[in-house]
Amino acid sequence: MTDKLPKNQEIVFPEESHFVVQEILKKYKLFRKTEQIMSGLAQEMSKATTFKEKKEIAERQPERKLATIIKRIAEEKISLGDFPKHLQQIFNITPKIAKELAQDLEKNILAFAKNVVIEREVIPPAERPLVKPLPVAPPPEEPLETPPPKAALQKEEKSVPREEDIYREPVE
Repeated sequence: MTDKLPKNQEIVFPEESHFVVQEILKKYKLFRKTEQIMSGLAQEMSKATTFKEKKEIAERQPERKLATIIKRIAEEKISLGDFPKHLQQIFNITPKIAKELAQDLEKNILAFAKNVVIEREVIPPAERPLVKPLPVAPPPEEPLETPPPKAALQKEEKSVPREEDIYREPVE
């Protein structure tokens, strides 16, 4: 067993894995609808007072435990031989059903997990800029004209005589 994947590697599962797991759980009558999960979580979460307690409640959910075990097996932190034992504990099922469930999950989920190398640019901390410098605009080629003050514009507008607006009906 390896303790940890290298920093530049990650286990990736296909996008449809979630739906495949749901179908497998339905096959073994272990699937819970989202409404069931959420109502149970809401009741338990209302009793929790700290973030740590809420996190523990979420992690106790069988679906969360299953996802964690599958990921740890893919990362080779848990042996495939221990998988049925973990499933038996999570779902409180017989060893025979746990073994069959483990085989289905291995064949339909774990077989498609990929170890992906992630390209990351590593910049030593000493060379990292603390703040990104703002871009500097080039100086204008022509000098900018300063607009006349608003007061001068208002005087010019007032000196123009107003004619009757022929497009409006007179107000009575």
